[in-house]
Parts: sequence; structure tokens; C-alpha cells
Amino acid sequence: MDYGKRPPVAPAVHGAAQHTDITREIFLPANEGFVDVGTPAGEILYSVVKGAANGNEPAVLFTMKVPVDFVSFTSVKAIWACNAAAGNMFWVLDAGYAACGEATDTHVEIPALGVTATGGVGIINCQEPANALTLASLALGDILGSVFYREGTDGSDTLDVEMSFYGLLFTYVANQ
Repeated sequence: MDYGKRPPVAPAVHGAAQHTDITREIFLPANEGFVDVGTPAGEILYSVVKGAANGNEPAVLFTMKVPVDFVSFTSVKAIWACNAAAGNMFWVLDAGYAACGEATDTHVEIPALGVTATGGVGIINCQEPANALTLASLALGDILGSVFYREGTDGSDTLDVEMSFYGLLFTYVANQ
């Protein structure tokens, strides 16, 4: 047998059609945002911002630049926990975004506050707000500002315990 001589094989087709977009996540830690209201703290081995049992807190603001591989927006979720076995948290995520050279209020979303249920004592909740952000015009290179805000004095907030806010999870489709 002549192992050194094989019939020629055409190279595999490789181009844009063989690349598919992928989902990526960026975690924005609460203590790296601007803590307007609430108490930065350590909890077990986590860095969090605490909100009082029935207080209008925390309120934490974040700023980020939309990543260079951004194609489309998927979601922004709050990461939080508490020591309530059951109950609802009344909260919202607001956002504003614009490109360099545009006014800071070019795109603003201020949805209504809403409730989401806790998963239980010590469970890390990863939730979109009841009235989720759409960020419909978000584009590559935009500067995105957002705020997480809990209104614990509202009757719809039934946690009645201190809560711990870990941060935001920004999910998007990226080109590859």
C-alpha cells in the first residue's frame, strides 16, 4: 500500500455562514456601582448592598459601555437574596443610553415598579423585573446607565426582611 499518496480533498467551506452568534453575559457587581441608598456589606463570601427590611433601598446606579461584539439585547436581571421563606419584592430597573455625541437622555426607559417572588431563604434569585427593560434602540458603542431600586415601604413588597443585592446580569447576543 502507498500510504503517502491520498486523493486530493477539497478544503471545507468556511465563511460567515458557518459562524453563528452566541449569547454572552456581563456581571455588574452591586458594590462597583454607585450606591445611592443602601449599605455596602460582606455577606458570607459575597460583596453585596443591603436594603433594610421595609425601606426604600437599595438604589444602586451602574454605567457601562455596550461591548464591541454586541449584536442585540437579551435581558438585564437583578441578582439578589433574602432570608424570607416566601414573599414578593417590589422593584424596578430604569435605564438610559446614548452614543458618544448624543444627549444623555436620547433613550430613556422608566417602567413601572412590579413584584417578583423570592425563591426562599438564602436562595440566589436571578430575575428580570416584572416590567422588563426592552432597550429597543441599544446599539454597539452606546453608553448604558441603569439603576436598580427597591421600594420596600410599598404594600406589594411582602419580604419584611433585609435583602441583599449582588448586582446585575446583562445578557446579549454577540457576533462571533
